[in-house]
Amino acid sequence: MTSILWRAGLRFLIRNPWQLGLAVLGIALGVAVVVAIDAARTSADRAFTLSTQAVVGKATHRIIGGPKGLEESLFTRLKISAAIRQAAPVLEDHVSLADYPGETMHLLGIDPFSELSFRALWPADEKRASAAGLVKFFTQTASVLINRTSGARLGIQLGDHLDINLGTVAHRLRVVGWLTEIGDLDQGSYDDLLVTDIATAQELFGMAGRLSHIDLILAGPRTEAVLTRIQRLLPPGAAVISSRTRDQAVVRMTRAFQANLLALGLLAVMVGGFVVFNTMRFLVVQQRDLVGTLRTLGVRRGEVFGWILAEATLLGSAGTVLGLALGLGMADALVKLMTRTINDVYYVLAVRQFSLASATVLKGIALGMGTTLIAAALPAYEATAMLPRLSLARSHLEIRSRRKVAIAGWVGVSIAAFGALLLGIPSGGLVMAFAALFAIVFGSALLTPVLMVGIIHGVGKLLSPSAGMLLRMALRSVTAALSRTAVAVAALMLAIATTVGMGLMISDFRLSVSDWLANLLGADLYVFVSGPTVRAPASALGPELVKGIRSVPGVASVSTTRRIFIEDPGEITELVAYELSARSRAGFRFQRGDPERIWRVFDREDVVLVSEAYAYRHGLSLGDSIRLRTDRGQRNFTLAGVYYHYGSDQGLVAMS
Repeated sequence: MTSILWRAGLRFLIRNPWQLGLAVLGIALGVAVVVAIDAARTSADRAFTLSTQAVVGKATHRIIGGPKGLEESLFTRLKISAAIRQAAPVLEDHVSLADYPGETMHLLGIDPFSELSFRALWPADEKRASAAGLVKFFTQTASVLINRTSGARLGIQLGDHLDINLGTVAHRLRVVGWLTEIGDLDQGSYDDLLVTDIATAQELFGMAGRLSHIDLILAGPRTEAVLTRIQRLLPPGAAVISSRTRDQAVVRMTRAFQANLLALGLLAVMVGGFVVFNTMRFLVVQQRDLVGTLRTLGVRRGEVFGWILAEATLLGSAGTVLGLALGLGMADALVKLMTRTINDVYYVLAVRQFSLASATVLKGIALGMGTTLIAAALPAYEATAMLPRLSLARSHLEIRSRRKVAIAGWVGVSIAAFGALLLGIPSGGLVMAFAALFAIVFGSALLTPVLMVGIIHGVGKLLSPSAGMLLRMALRSVTAALSRTAVAVAALMLAIATTVGMGLMISDFRLSVSDWLANLLGADLYVFVSGPTVRAPASALGPELVKGIRSVPGVASVSTTRRIFIEDPGEITELVAYELSARSRAGFRFQRGDPERIWRVFDREDVVLVSEAYAYRHGLSLGDSIRLRTDRGQRNFTLAGVYYHYGSDQGLVAMS
């Protein structure tokens, strides 16, 4: 009997090749979208973890300074006065490679004698004779170590020169050794990392006698006492933060971006689930007559049910495998777009390795196979649970479908109403807003078949008697075959609503950004330093250049901007310092505050402006006090105005 079932099912699929192909393609597309988004997000997270793992090493705490970093003498005082044994000075920045457009590397200046406890940065080919192997590193000027994989990717051999751009200055380095990947670090941790002696880094960055930060390893019961001892030695503007707290602060910068990706992934799961469910349900409903015939010939219910599930398993497997392949191909392109966004808005990140997590594969398999089996099991159970003669009667199927559509409509109204109530909560936050939107979307999908029946019924009544018979038959056939059209219409509604909604949202935002840029960018010419980052002082335009530009005949006015990042425990604040002409001030659009009063006090008093995003995230109002860490210690500034700025979802603090 089993062979008869398989031959009958195979014959049906052979007779309907397009339906077979669409079934596999529908499952594949649903799986591909989910896998692509999830794999791209995982790759970006993995790249950040690897880069942090290599640079931070085993450090538990970090001493940070202001925009100009720390004085080198602080490291000496820590070693002598505070008796801190495990401390390592670091000077770092991101540099652009002159001969490789678009390539960015992390230049790390270290003291090799202090690094033994922190990072495994010894040359790979000279581990056994480290003293002799580091001779070139110490004696040759502008020497660097690079990862062997990065060297192969860039076509660099030992002894080759590597030209870099740091701000407005070009430098030439010499590669004298390969970095090894040992210890607890994963393969790929040293990608895009250049290591040099800290004295060389100070010369390159123009920061003689200064450090970016000092790494510490503090462990044991006396950690708090040691921290107290360190605090007494710190100059104004310096602070001690834990490495974990800083990493969390960096990750927190992309929280909204990750939340948007998660919401997009969940939306992809919903749309993909509808596509897979509708595909398999339609295929099983198409075979209902075959099921009824087999039942009439004496085939048992369990055999028919098992055959349908086995067929669904084969189709689901084929669609899932194809979907995984398509998804990984899409993710490879998507991760490049995601990396570009993170680089432009948050921090420098280079994703060299495509990371495929097992959870991503399992998620795709669960969606493809799980949804396929559920979609096949429900109509298969209905077809096998009833009498054979009823299986052959379409009328019985459509009556049951009408009842289910009515019930689904009421459930959809309830879910959508619940989502609307969630949207009404003023302090719900982003997660609750996403939950509310998903509830409204899902509820609307359940309500769509009922609305379709009502609309078609109303249109039928409005048609004049002279309307064509074909038009009337077409309308009636849609409602007469709800077992086939209900889920299809719901899936179509969801796809169209998603496309239109995201399109309107993006076009609206583009229009807002376009208006903002039209007001903001009022100058005729802009002079800036091209490169991956503007954090280090070396990346700023020199004052001589600014003075020279002011003296050029025909230059009516000059405005300058300097951007830095202030690190505090648990938060990274982006600070922008403006020297604005009257024409440049006209480009600011304020959400709160009187522009005349704002500009009157901007240059004279200790006031700051914040962007709309910063005010929202911190719950600030006009007149509130904002505490910022400066080179002279903590200082309070008064909030004078809130302005529109679409360049950062974290928000900005602006001062004169």
